[in-house]
Amino acid sequence: MRVTQAPSESLHQYAFAKLKIIERCPVHLSEAQKIDYLLHGLREQHILAAIAANRPPTVAEFISTCSLDKSAQHLHAKASPSPLAGSVLPPTQPFRAAKPAERQQPRSEQSTPQSYRGATPKTRISELPTEQQEATYAAISAQYGAPAFRSGQDLSQAVCYQCDALGHLASKCPTRTSRLSLSAPPTMQKTQQPPALRSAPVTLDGSQQQCPFFNATLSGVRECEAFPDSGSKVTLTRVPASMIIPWTEPPLVVVGGSTVLPVGAAFLKISIGPATGVVEAAVLEDNVLPLIIGEDWFISSTSTPYIRAAKANAVAAYSHE
Repeated sequence: MRVTQAPSESLHQYAFAKLKIIERCPVHLSEAQKIDYLLHGLREQHILAAIAANRPPTVAEFISTCSLDKSAQHLHAKASPSPLAGSVLPPTQPFRAAKPAERQQPRSEQSTPQSYRGATPKTRISELPTEQQEATYAAISAQYGAPAFRSGQDLSQAVCYQCDALGHLASKCPTRTSRLSLSAPPTMQKTQQPPALRSAPVTLDGSQQQCPFFNATLSGVRECEAFPDSGSKVTLTRVPASMIIPWTEPPLVVVGGSTVLPVGAAFLKISIGPATGVVEAAVLEDNVLPLIIGEDWFISSTSTPYIRAAKANAVAAYSHE
């Protein structure tokens, strides 16, 4: 599901809205994948580039970075009318360009041009003029109600904004870690699954019903797990760049009404059990699963009765549990 930041939505509101979507995701995502999903959809490109340049390793530090960037950005807007002070952490390297369908709304006239921001060297608070440093630390202290931690200061004197204790920062607060572990959703108890087209059926933790996966063979490429999606008219996959041809069709409409532009297409011969079909699959660079079987493969193959029978057995077994 693609969610973009609304003009009236704050950075924290946007981040927590996406975190709720991640919690409902049936597929386990790594910290890096979660942060990448949070970055895609930010309205202000200079904030997106600043957070990406900071490289937060965890979602918790991503939220902390959002808090500091928000405070520093508000301070610079007051301290200097120059558009060059729009961000405390300008990017040191260009961020991955968005696809045509994911391009953001035009920025205001006060935003710094993209070409100039890309050439701006990285600026830390300690490198700012003394007056701006003091103003930045004062804004952070006013936001959290405690003295801001300064560069070179002894960590034993740092005040945690999470628990108000001395000796550590909010990103490393032990109470934050314990609360996150307590609020983690319990994993579903694994039950015996009916056999499908594969030898070892898979259940996605957190899903409310069984998700059938099948072993598929991509001729000349590899074997991988495939997920049949009756709602997708096109087969989606990830293949080596050498197999990709230009995509000549319009962008694909996804759930929620938004669109996505494939990086290309690939002619694939896909076999699942005794069924084989040839399709022109859409290649997505960030596809969650290696292969999503669409209606085009079912039409081109003789697999429909075979797949329906396997699904019927799975649904019947699930209804008796």
